[in-house]
Amino acid sequence: MWKKWFGKAATAFGAAEGGATLARPLDGVDRSLAVEFLCRAKSILPMTARQAETAAGFMVARQYAAGAVVFKEGDSISSRHMLWILHGEATIEAMAANPRDAITLTVLEPGSTLGEMGLLDGGRRSTGCTACSTLRCALLTRNALQALAAQHPEVAAKLLAIVCMGIASRLREVTEKHKRHVMVTNMINDEHSEAMPAAPAL
Repeated sequence: MWKKWFGKAATAFGAAEGGATLARPLDGVDRSLAVEFLCRAKSILPMTARQAETAAGFMVARQYAAGAVVFKEGDSISSRHMLWILHGEATIEAMAANPRDAITLTVLEPGSTLGEMGLLDGGRRSTGCTACSTLRCALLTRNALQALAAQHPEVAAKLLAIVCMGIASRLREVTEKHKRHVMVTNMINDEHSEAMPAAPAL
């Protein structure tokens, strides 16, 4: 059964462009890292090592060469999965008026997750992602998550709790950045208003 599932995963993700390798079962060092990150993740429902091993069994390994596009902003084809970075770094970018001038929003390190919203709702990617260096990831698809929920509902619930905590943390970070942006914008507007000469009375 698992051989058949991994064969489908390789078909779904194997034709990756831009330096991505075929999907393969998560094993060896990559599996150990995935289990470690799952056990360490902040959550209201922390995982045991055995539960993390179970969850890792539903993931596949994926590697990207330095400079490879992990996914593009607005992409809907590859949006039904999320990734845990096991090794390497990746940048999260937003498109600018000129595609060559993409804005780097943040740099993600090992233990970081990306693509959570796509996993949950299958919607278009809200940002792009590029590998800064050779990038090894654990990939979880929506189909695999559904299979995990059917076979191990408690593990799936804990995995979703970890995913939601990740989304909440990122949302708080974005909110703080937005507040700082608004404060700076208001200060610039105030200084601009004070520097402008008063209009003559009519």
